[in-house]
Amino acid sequence: MYKPGYNDRSFKRLGDSRSDQEEVKLTRQVLDYEKKFMDYLLGMHNALNKEQIIVDEVKSLSEILQHMKKEQTDNYYDALVRPESSKGSKIPSTIPVPSSSFQLHSQTLVTPNSNGNALIMFNPFYLATSSANPVPQTNSTFFVNNHSSLTGSGSPTAGTTTAVAVGQWIPSVYNAYRLVSASIVVKYIGDLMSVKGVIGGAIVFDSNVVPTAIGSANTNLDKYGDFNLAMDSYYYQENLTLNGIRELYFPLDNTYEQYLTPGTSKNGFAFVVYIQDGVASVPNYKVDIFCNYEALPDSAYLNYIPQSACMQMDQQRKEEAVRAVQQQPITNSEIATRSYKQPDLSVWDKIKSTLGNVLPSIGTLATAFLPGPGKLLGPLLQAGGQALNDNNKSWID
Repeated sequence: MYKPGYNDRSFKRLGDSRSDQEEVKLTRQVLDYEKKFMDYLLGMHNALNKEQIIVDEVKSLSEILQHMKKEQTDNYYDALVRPESSKGSKIPSTIPVPSSSFQLHSQTLVTPNSNGNALIMFNPFYLATSSANPVPQTNSTFFVNNHSSLTGSGSPTAGTTTAVAVGQWIPSVYNAYRLVSASIVVKYIGDLMSVKGVIGGAIVFDSNVVPTAIGSANTNLDKYGDFNLAMDSYYYQENLTLNGIRELYFPLDNTYEQYLTPGTSKNGFAFVVYIQDGVASVPNYKVDIFCNYEALPDSAYLNYIPQSACMQMDQQRKEEAVRAVQQQPITNSEIATRSYKQPDLSVWDKIKSTLGNVLPSIGTLATAFLPGPGKLLGPLLQAGGQALNDNNKSWID
């Protein structure tokens, strides 16, 4: 298997004079995946520049390249829609940069007030580092309000939405970071005989969900104690307590792909979760947070922290993956344990969709106007069209 060397800093250009057997030499930042992709591109170049072009060879290489690019899209889509199981994911880029990636999974229990109400807010785009051992939890962008004045129908007492530690601090081994994907999952884990109330979730665009000293209040967030603000959001859903809630992060624009210095946050995107008329005064609500980060290691740790180049993807395909997530970023909590079929964004999929819609009609006409062979051909065309349509649909099993 190709393994980049730390001292290999040479890059040999692809020239017209390369033979079919010559191996492309890449820099140490490029993965085995990228090397294979370049090898296939070189093979396509050589196949097209032969005196006699072999159509089957060109077709085979084209299919391989299309499959590899589709796989990249599916990987990024899966990272956005399934952050819980997407450890090691990265943001695709047209310019690969060597980086490392990791997942932070934190959980905490929330206790509603005596009326069964609680408010949770979270900005996932925050990561801090410290050289202290153990690493302190100084600031946080995770907030809880379960003050007795919280009713859900108006703002609670000022200064009651406080920051809570959820493991956003790590040792100081990285110089820069960015958020790839994230989710928040809230479940009821108490007695089924006493369960009641609802759990609601919303995605809001508020730049006030900023790092705050743990235990301190962020008065700018008290207004969300009026749950009507969450209900008025474009992305909003409310479920029975037993169904829980799950929310997904998605980048708002290209600035959310930029690296930040640890200890600083990207503000604007925020999760809101509220518990209303739930089981009061007991810690029966479990909150799980999953954040996948891509980071640039400090030079002192390059021998200890593995790095690899991120995937390459054109901007259009990346935006298609983001839009697919935006269609339903809030669901019940059980969705986190189910498997997805990624939507096929390729040209071939569009062809399948067209054929799936046309073939049944042709089959009907064949049955009507070709009494002999139509009896056999018609049902086959109809079945083939239905099969293509079924294959094209995205589903959750």
